[in-house]
Amino acid sequence: MKKDLAPIRNVHQSLKPWEGNCKKKPWEYNVTVAIPCLDTFEQLEICVQLLKLQTEKPYILVIDTGSSEEEYNKIEKLRDEDLEVHAIRLNGVIHPCDFPAIAMDLAFSLCRTRYMFATHADCFLRRQDFIQYMLNLVKTKSPVVGYELSPRCHDDWKGMVSHTASIYDMKIMDKIGFGWSLRRLSSYYDITDYRPSPTRPHWPDTEILGNYILRSNKIEPYLIGSENNFERKVDENIDHFRSFTSGKLYSQSYYKKAEKWYLSAKEEAKEREDEMRIAAPLIYSGEAGRYEYFETISDAAGSCCMCGADTLPGVAHACSNSDGQPRPVEVRGSSLQSWQFVKAFHAAAVAGDAAEVERLRRIFHGGDA
Repeated sequence: MKKDLAPIRNVHQSLKPWEGNCKKKPWEYNVTVAIPCLDTFEQLEICVQLLKLQTEKPYILVIDTGSSEEEYNKIEKLRDEDLEVHAIRLNGVIHPCDFPAIAMDLAFSLCRTRYMFATHADCFLRRQDFIQYMLNLVKTKSPVVGYELSPRCHDDWKGMVSHTASIYDMKIMDKIGFGWSLRRLSSYYDITDYRPSPTRPHWPDTEILGNYILRSNKIEPYLIGSENNFERKVDENIDHFRSFTSGKLYSQSYYKKAEKWYLSAKEEAKEREDEMRIAAPLIYSGEAGRYEYFETISDAAGSCCMCGADTLPGVAHACSNSDGQPRPVEVRGSSLQSWQFVKAFHAAAVAGDAAEVERLRRIFHGGDA
């Protein structure tokens, strides 16, 4: 667990103590992930591990919205060089959706990268390159990409993006004043008391303000799928045992159903996690925070998620992104025919053993050992 919080104390301002002492700064990642949570440490831990095994390594913001002291103390221990834990400790709110909405407004303010990916602790990623896939979409399809909001009792929900697993171009979100606040949404309609009401079912809601702002700016989210209420969502991208937290808090009958989904999702996620650890592409980042090398061997033909080049089963592939333009680089064919080499390179990179990294790199590219 990382203990040094910014600003670093007893350091001269010329050394920029406000930037902290992480080797890779939060703003040097390509994407930040925001995860609101409440009394779900066990689920959150799995969610985080799957995120850390992504081909595109994100910076992670965990926003706790009122966990018990016991749960929060466990969540706080997740803090690391690539993960911050923030806490919202409220005495009360007007609407239950205030909790995630306030958390997401905080996450948007905390984001220090160009792109932000929003998800839940009850949503486990199934694709190891899902973040990279979403980054490609947000750069080419729309400044907002994600799953469609599940059906609501009003017609406005159709075409709206949820925050189950969505990504945002923060430069554009800043320009249009994107937000999540239920108070702000209600103020637009001169509603001072926005407590849950049978006359306004599902309104206000967590995602509505942001979607209204997108529509007012003629921005159409690029939707990659849909979900149904009270159902587990499993596709090639995600396993979402939806409404797990709200069920735990407010509906024991629903929670019993969601808990069964979770136990199944947990078992499957652990299997995927083991596979990802064995077959994970090696990503070695340079000091500038960009990819220096991306190295992998696949069991099947396909396309590299970094540079897009065709790859062959069992054949080493590498590409460089040191200047922001991913491209294949030449590899001596036999250099990476076993995972032992990849693991050795990865271990050396993680340990900061520059001499060993350089020795393995020379072998990798066909030079002398």
